[in-house]
Amino acid sequence: MRWLGVPILLLMNWVYKYVGNYGLAIILLTVVNARALLPADREEHAVDEGDAGAATSSKRASATSTRATRSGCRRRRSSSTGNTR
Repeated sequence: MRWLGVPILLLMNWVYKYVGNYGLAIILLTVVNARALLPADREEHAVDEGDAGAATSSKRASATSTRATRSGCRRRRSSSTGNTR
């Protein structure tokens, strides 16, 4: 992964020279990266009008199953003698 890490580190060090803070350099590189990838991100998340209903219903089904799982975890479990805690 050096082919990816070394150029990013060099770019971060270049930004650090002007900013003087590695935290701010990371934030700036994140913002620049997000802005550079925004057109591809929009294209990927574009949903056709015909598929919008299917996407919404699948989100609802996912939320319902998550709620069912969470409520199942909160139930009291009985011990082997039948007493509840």
